[in-house]
Amino acid sequence: MNTASENNNTSILQRLWNAIRMSFIASLLVTPARFPLEIPRESVIDRAWKDSVGYSVFDWLCNLLPRLLGALYRRFEGLFEGSAVFLWLGSLSDRLGLISGLFLALVLAIPQSYWNNLYSLIGALALACLFLVHSMRKKGGFRTELISPYLLAFAAFIAVAFIFSSDRSLSLRFFLFHVTCMLLVLIIVSSIKDRKSLYAFLIAMLAGFAIAALYGCYQGKTGVEIVRWQVDMEANAGMPGRVYSFFENANVFAEILVMLIPFVAIMVVNEAEILGKIIALIILGAALAALAMTYSRAGYLAIVVVFMVFLLFKNWKLIPLFLVVGILCLPLLPDTIFNRITTIVTGDSSINSRYVTYDSARKYLSDNWLTGTGLGTDIGQRVVNSASYYSNGFKYIHSHNTYVQIWIETGILGILSFLAALINWFKRSSAWIVDKDCPNDLKNIIMAGVAGIIGVLVFGLVDYIWFYPRVMVVFWAVIGVTIAAVKIASDEAYGEKGEDSLT
Repeated sequence: MNTASENNNTSILQRLWNAIRMSFIASLLVTPARFPLEIPRESVIDRAWKDSVGYSVFDWLCNLLPRLLGALYRRFEGLFEGSAVFLWLGSLSDRLGLISGLFLALVLAIPQSYWNNLYSLIGALALACLFLVHSMRKKGGFRTELISPYLLAFAAFIAVAFIFSSDRSLSLRFFLFHVTCMLLVLIIVSSIKDRKSLYAFLIAMLAGFAIAALYGCYQGKTGVEIVRWQVDMEANAGMPGRVYSFFENANVFAEILVMLIPFVAIMVVNEAEILGKIIALIILGAALAALAMTYSRAGYLAIVVVFMVFLLFKNWKLIPLFLVVGILCLPLLPDTIFNRITTIVTGDSSINSRYVTYDSARKYLSDNWLTGTGLGTDIGQRVVNSASYYSNGFKYIHSHNTYVQIWIETGILGILSFLAALINWFKRSSAWIVDKDCPNDLKNIIMAGVAGIIGVLVFGLVDYIWFYPRVMVVFWAVIGVTIAAVKIASDEAYGEKGEDSLT
């Protein structure tokens, strides 16, 4: 009798389990066997570029100095190796991934009052010198094959925008900002060749990020003076001062957080040791709390997009559920954050001023859409203010839209090459995220880079994310480390001479 009862209960439990397992909700939790779209790794232009005369010239120019220095080293090897300074530089150059990460950590952790944008250029040149020392001793060179023709085209139009600027003296420092970032990308993709250097770079960079995030939390705890011109206190009653960490501006801090939070999140997954996971979780919690305390509405939207990108690649079926749950949870947020979010719809002085800014940028762009006026926001400020395009009583700073600003500065070909470079980078990076042969930890790192850049590009719809050059440095560093991770994944899957998957 008991046996029959037990069998009956087992049968009921089994039927209940089967019903749950076959339910709609359960089906959402099952990871799809494959991504719904086929993502090609290379376009016809990518393949043609590698065999072109243009690429040969580009490679020859980039590696001319490394080849000359390499020949000099081989001619006087004994003299070089007898120098204590050269041996010390050689030792540093063997750890260039770590050194590059430490440079990014300084970019993230030096207070704005002590920062000079010239430091970025000096740092990039110092890294280039270390790379040249390494290439002399190891017979290497810049890995130019990792630079896509689209990215090179954007770099070329940046140079053209400077050369034909309406005021080269005003454009010079902005050109140097771009040169810094282009050089940094080339160094990162050329020096990060394996997992060891990849993780060394990420851990060093995220150490600086952790300091910035924790200091942001400290600011939130101790309180920050309210900057009246940044906050409409009538529409945001009760909101405390917006934290900005080391970056002077809360939106700038939010842009940094959006780009690098994904890397901290994947470190929680990738880290094998329990202590490492705990540290990564603490940093992640601090970064998310700091983002909340920036009260950056674009930052909130951007981080939601970041999580949606993760879901897109992990289990795209959960995106509608994620959005529904997120909307239902909005009333549970602290009042100050909830009220800040509602001002996206109800408006405040900051949002209202955007309309005047966008109208001014539209007038400015309509007169200069073909060729642009040259690099930098200084030229735009002069043109817009002198032409009285802007009329709300304040000085025009920039267009508050990254894409419009790039278009204004570089012309139609500049913005098209920028978009093409990003689309090509996204496509070829995403192809490895969905590739079954890509190791999971590398897949996560690539996904973090893609999510962070897409998030900040969404932010760029309502702000010019490169107005602070440190954000530009971090932006291109994330692009570079993602390219490097893709190459490492390709090498591991197909061998160093196997299939190219480079951006």
